[in-house]
Amino acid sequence: MVDTAQAGSARPGSHGQSKLCTVTPTAVCVILLSLVCVTTTLYFFAPPASIARGKVSAAGVFGLPDAEFDWCEYNFESTEWIAEPFNSATSVLYVLVATAAVRFHQNPPLPVHLSAQAVVLAMIGIGSICFHSTLKYTQQLWDELPMYWLIVSGTVTFYTRTDPAEKVKSAPSPGLLIGAAAWACAVTVLILTTEREQPVHTVARGVLSCSFSGMLVYVFTSGARTARELDDAAPSGHGAAATLFALSFWSFIVGVLAWIVDILFCGNLQNLPIYPNLHSVWHIGSSYGSYGLLVLSAWHHRRIGLGEATSVKWLGGWFPIIVAAEKAE
Repeated sequence: MVDTAQAGSARPGSHGQSKLCTVTPTAVCVILLSLVCVTTTLYFFAPPASIARGKVSAAGVFGLPDAEFDWCEYNFESTEWIAEPFNSATSVLYVLVATAAVRFHQNPPLPVHLSAQAVVLAMIGIGSICFHSTLKYTQQLWDELPMYWLIVSGTVTFYTRTDPAEKVKSAPSPGLLIGAAAWACAVTVLILTTEREQPVHTVARGVLSCSFSGMLVYVFTSGARTARELDDAAPSGHGAAATLFALSFWSFIVGVLAWIVDILFCGNLQNLPIYPNLHSVWHIGSSYGSYGLLVLSAWHHRRIGLGEATSVKWLGGWFPIIVAAEKAE
């Protein structure tokens, strides 16, 4: 029997598993807990003056910006139609990776819950484009809410993944699905049906921010465990899933760090001869990381849940897709 996790794949680090690929669930949890304490503070509890609401005085065709945040990119410099052209352009990446997730996984297609996550990932991109183009509060919510739906769905997906020890496919109970959907809907309705200055609106956004951070830590920690389960199931245990997870995780971390630096050192960055748009790095890292976790979930579903012989194939040496692997006695 050939190593079905490796057959037909050309993966990074194929000549030995590097230390980059050995990130443990505990390390993932500690790293993300440290970072989300910073990001949640900057995003909700104490946004710095560099991105504070009301900083923008210029108005585009959609009116004076009124979003909670104005990112570091200069506004309306190229056209009155787009406040932040570079941030708007890189937001398209979410739509592209979501499309790729469906396009490259058609035989068989992604399971319904992962296809739905791909749709929500594309919605994040559309919302982000609208938000960075207008810097309006309504469009800010178009960006935030799909991110919340995706993290709730991802939490359920990883929580109910197949237990490799049991060798049987687990499925979320109707109660869990209804509860998760009800929770996401309740937060969404509270935010959309209340005025932004009302206490209930502020509380709802605070709940969204804090619970998002907690679920983000859970999803990536579970992703590390999922990769370990996949590699343990491989005949040679060579670490292809660990590589996939590590690239997704570190891409996301680089994006988060870029997001933080762009906020805390906005003035310094703008004084450079060329402003390095680090918020766009967040878009790049988070879109790739989100795609990687979706692919990891699809691989686990097919290999552990359904018992299919599958492998990861790297398009261009860096873009992973799951393919059927040949079996040989």
